[in-house]
Amino acid sequence: MLGAFQDMAIGILDLIGEDAFFAGSLTPTKINIEHGVQLAGIGGDEAVYKGDMAVNRDVATVLSSLGPKATDTFVQNGRTYRLEFLVEDNGVTRRFAIMEV
Repeated sequence: MLGAFQDMAIGILDLIGEDAFFAGSLTPTKINIEHGVQLAGIGGDEAVYKGDMAVNRDVATVLSSLGPKATDTFVQNGRTYRLEFLVEDNGVTRRFAIMEV
């Protein structure tokens, strides 16, 4: 069953993602970047925010099979991005807030 979801995720990233070089790889993979995604509950552990802060961030969707984790980088369209923190993990893809470095 997971194989069907993985095939579907690969197909979707092939359509909406763009070639990227993940973690220094010379083989391109598809990564999708969404700009201006509103994330709520950021800073939940910090008393100042109490988990109710909402921010707009760029978010990248990466295949889980690549083993992405915070601080990994990728290059897409000549720009280098760093995975900042995990937003969502559905077992097939992981979505990370990203920052251009």
